[in-house]
Amino acid sequence: FAGFGGDASATIRSNMAAIKGFIGGISALIAVLAISFPAAHLVGKRNPSFRVSLERALIRAPLVGGFIASWETLSFAFAMETLAAGGVPVEDAIEEASLVVGNASYRDALIKVREELMKGGSLASAFSGHAVFPDYLKQWVAIGERSGKTERVFAQIRTYYQAEVDRRSQRLMTLVEPALIALIGVFLLIMVVGIVIPLFSMYGSML
Repeated sequence: FAGFGGDASATIRSNMAAIKGFIGGISALIAVLAISFPAAHLVGKRNPSFRVSLERALIRAPLVGGFIASWETLSFAFAMETLAAGGVPVEDAIEEASLVVGNASYRDALIKVREELMKGGSLASAFSGHAVFPDYLKQWVAIGERSGKTERVFAQIRTYYQAEVDRRSQRLMTLVEPALIALIGVFLLIMVVGIVIPLFSMYGSML
């Protein structure tokens, strides 16, 4: 490059250094995220209140929060349907069903619902007092309490959230594909601007 004259060599070296710095920054960010999740999990094991707060924020997050809430509701409704069909009382069924829920915030809300029921509160009011539960669940729990058909109501909730989980999974997949295409496009654009254009500029100056 130096023999042909011009500053193409210096430009490409500078651009390559910038590209390496950009890739290094992305790699560092990924590494920080990869370390932060196990670290938060370990802290949550030692501090349950921290875990509840963290997973409450996670269930309220855009995109993934709705999927997590639907998934946990599906698990809870399936367990409640099975237990209710076996004749287990609602209070005991909620306690057992909370064990299949993975989100600590959701599970903590279920435990509080059971405590309110044990104090003589109604099922509908116990669920309605917690924002972590989806509105559809609250509405059908109230219907089930009025009708006395707990098993059928939780079967309806399970069916609805099975379809909801499938729909949200499909939506996430349709969002991931364009995001990957855009990421590859940005990388190619950086390579073109940083390396290919200076090479063609040097070639043009030789003609």
